[in-house]
Amino acid sequence: MLQRTTRREALCAASAGTAAIVLGVVPAIADTKGRLSYYRAGSASGLKTDVEGTFSFVDAEAVTFSTEGAALRIAYAAIESVAFGESNKRPVWTAKGGFLFQRKRRKQYLTILYVQDGQPQDAVFELSQQQSERILQTLEEKTGKPIAYDKK
Repeated sequence: MLQRTTRREALCAASAGTAAIVLGVVPAIADTKGRLSYYRAGSASGLKTDVEGTFSFVDAEAVTFSTEGAALRIAYAAIESVAFGESNKRPVWTAKGGFLFQRKRRKQYLTILYVQDGQPQDAVFELSQQQSERILQTLEEKTGKPIAYDKK
């Protein structure tokens, strides 16, 4: 279904985005439809796997992934590499206008390799399609390192 917005809502959203750009602030990124990022695996202490949360790039020194009960803070200087990949899942059937369509559902994964307290660490996140591009662009800008893309 197509979601309709009023002109006032659109202007408010545009104004908020403009203010964030003018101030140089990148707010916490959460999809507008409620799809958040998920911490799927890694060696981060204090975070459970398969928990949802949001990325925040407000801190000039580090990216933060916040969940309900914990937060993972990764300093940009400590990040060694960032990789992005997609995996195909089973097909999903949808009906539209009396026709059945098959589309493959893709999951998008972000892997961050970093060093903390002299030990190599890793973190794997699942991103929604709507937010992945913004997160990748911001990470590339803040770390100064290219992102390795693995599209299958």
